[in-house]
Amino acid sequence: MMNRNPRDWNLKNKIILHVAVIGGITAVFVAFLYLNAQKNVIQTMSRQKAELLSAIIESSLFYSMKDENMVEHQASLIELASTNDITKIRILDSQGKILRSSSEEEHGSRVSPGTLNNLKSFLSSQDPFGTYFVKQPASIQEFRSIENKKECFGCHDPSLKHTGILEVDIDYAPAALLLRNSQTQAIIIS
Repeated sequence: MMNRNPRDWNLKNKIILHVAVIGGITAVFVAFLYLNAQKNVIQTMSRQKAELLSAIIESSLFYSMKDENMVEHQASLIELASTNDITKIRILDSQGKILRSSSEEEHGSRVSPGTLNNLKSFLSSQDPFGTYFVKQPASIQEFRSIENKKECFGCHDPSLKHTGILEVDIDYAPAALLLRNSQTQAIIIS
């Protein structure tokens, strides 16, 4: 029968207790490192996907806007938003007014307060694009400044550096599910 007071245990039991505690602490530490690494990998890949998609969308929109055909431009927005987990594409001004959107009913309205905060954060940074992870609903908001090129001068003031901000919202739920499954496996392995 084992004594209840650890001070009275024999050396073998004390060593077993210490090894178990150290093993438990090590398992928790390794699981934490693994979970953090997995989260960083999935978020980095998601960020890269968002940046790539926004670059492709910007190029596509540039060519549809170059022809000054707004009906075709709107059709391009809707078509682009129906692919690759993209939930929404919008062109905003710096105050958060929606100039164009893949959801036609949004034209002329303002973005939500959360989106406005992300937009202000993007505008205050020096980065050409900004990626923000939104919890509810699980999505990625990618902002990209639309440069005012020579081809744009027909509709936009040549003195402007940018004609607007492209916002692309991407569904993050598949990546979040992958992360949760990975975390569950890491906990089981630990």
